[in-house]
Amino acid sequence: MSDPVASGAGGGLGRRPPSLVGPLVLIALGLLCLLTNLGVLSPRVWDTLWRLWPFALIALGVEVLVGWRTPWGRLAVLGVFVVAAVVGVWWTVRTPGVAGLVDHPVRVAVPTGTRQAELTLRSGVSQLDLRAGPGGDLVSGQVQTARNERLTNEFGQRGETAVVRVAMSGSSSVSFTGQNTPRWTLALTPALPWTLNVSTGVGRAAPDLRTLRVANLTLAGGVGETTVTLPARGEPRADLRGGGGALTVRLPAGLAARVVANTGLGAVEVTLPATRDGDTYVIGHPDTSPDRAEVRVAGGVGRVRIEGVR
Repeated sequence: MSDPVASGAGGGLGRRPPSLVGPLVLIALGLLCLLTNLGVLSPRVWDTLWRLWPFALIALGVEVLVGWRTPWGRLAVLGVFVVAAVVGVWWTVRTPGVAGLVDHPVRVAVPTGTRQAELTLRSGVSQLDLRAGPGGDLVSGQVQTARNERLTNEFGQRGETAVVRVAMSGSSSVSFTGQNTPRWTLALTPALPWTLNVSTGVGRAAPDLRTLRVANLTLAGGVGETTVTLPARGEPRADLRGGGGALTVRLPAGLAARVVANTGLGAVEVTLPATRDGDTYVIGHPDTSPDRAEVRVAGGVGRVRIEGVR
């Protein structure tokens, strides 16, 4: 006599229905990614999602306890996700971003005897705008922080190198619409060669370095869209790591480049005339041109695009 459990007879005894938690989490993440890319939701929504992830554990626990035994259990799992959505909306309404934004002016004069400069920048949930300034100050601009965020603004000297560190720490209130996203607007002097270490958090970042003298650039993208314009002159070296969003690298006219792109789940799109050898794209004549860049791109889960800009 065959075993009804082993053979699948007897109404499927012992056969557990498939889990609801995994598919629901994937659907929710997919919808959030889509709405964020379309601009309907702010990338800051991921900060709220990070706060609410324990709801997934609660839903999984409910399903393990009662979800596979009765349809009411599955309704309970769906109820947990509904409660998570309600809590997320309540959190947003309860902590409006506009009221919590604080302006922090940033200004560092050029020290006497400085021949080069180094900037370490760690933004949180923000829109980052980094570009060349008029040249009177080493660094100037303004940084906004939301409630519960702390800003570190430090300056030091290492030999002939001026060292600046601007970093955010702590958690922030979140707006789903993007209207209350803190803005980081910083300008750097074009008179000195720079070493830049930039790490973005959640949001949009647009470093425009075309008129700056940058010897080395390290950029770690976060969640959101990052567009970096490389310097038009010199021999910059750039190490760019994409995160959870699209990464666009812009090459000014006349800048030759050797780009090595090792992407993760995203695709690489090169809109400039280039010679390809595996993961290496050669644009112009980087071996002989006076203005040439060595670029390494490590993609995350988003698209990587290499394009030109005037």
